[in-house]
Amino acid sequence: MLLHIGDIAYAGVGSIQEGEMEFLWDEYMNQIQALATLMPYQVTVGNHEKYYNYTAFQFRFHMPKSNAFPSNFWYSMQWGSAYVIVISTEHDYTNGSEQFRFIEQELQKANDLKGRSVEWIIISGHRPFYCSDADELSQHTPGSPLLNTFEELFIKNRVDLVLGGHMHVYERAGPVFNGTQIAPPTIPNTYTNSPWPLYLTQGTGGIAVGEDKFINPSPEWSVVRYTHFGFGRLTFQEKDGNALLIYEYKANGNPTPLDSVTLVHTH
Repeated sequence: MLLHIGDIAYAGVGSIQEGEMEFLWDEYMNQIQALATLMPYQVTVGNHEKYYNYTAFQFRFHMPKSNAFPSNFWYSMQWGSAYVIVISTEHDYTNGSEQFRFIEQELQKANDLKGRSVEWIIISGHRPFYCSDADELSQHTPGSPLLNTFEELFIKNRVDLVLGGHMHVYERAGPVFNGTQIAPPTIPNTYTNSPWPLYLTQGTGGIAVGEDKFINPSPEWSVVRYTHFGFGRLTFQEKDGNALLIYEYKANGNPTPLDSVTLVHTH
């Protein structure tokens, strides 16, 4: 499965809705056709899909829908041993909103399946929760609306991994809660039974990679930062009776991962 975390074709770049160029959507869909016929191509809505009330996104992508919350902007799916909840950071997610109720319900479903068909709980949203990119810094650091709304809810419901994009960088944060990183692991880059989620920003797949700047010095919760074109690869394994989630960040043309992190659930 491929998961594209928003800003899909970058067909819309202007400040007015007429700034969306439909021929770019057509070109992008032609480019991904060969890949999208081989595996599920799942998407998260981003801010560059907002033009004309998300019309191009709505007509080109049809994600799984539940009867209770029939939205194309937030949905869930089971991917192997992972329960993936895709959210929209572009719509109302405040406590009591339709999307918030959906997320609460899906987290409960995922936890009901823990120990049976579900091992891992993953959140995917376009804008990052933790990222030290200097641009829009207050929107993805402690005290931001996203973290104020969801951080404690994610910990309460045993979320393992939170994926984001939007900023044109790669960054690994945590596991972290309220800006405090978990104690360094005994085995480097391997976290066993972490009570807090790992946050990853994977925004290096497209436009303007290398132009974004990180703040310095890096925050306590920031572990690894890169600005190279690349992608992430997520693997689930069983080893010695334990469950492993392995995330690798690979730069284009380099077979060796620039970063690799492993989450472990012991049994």
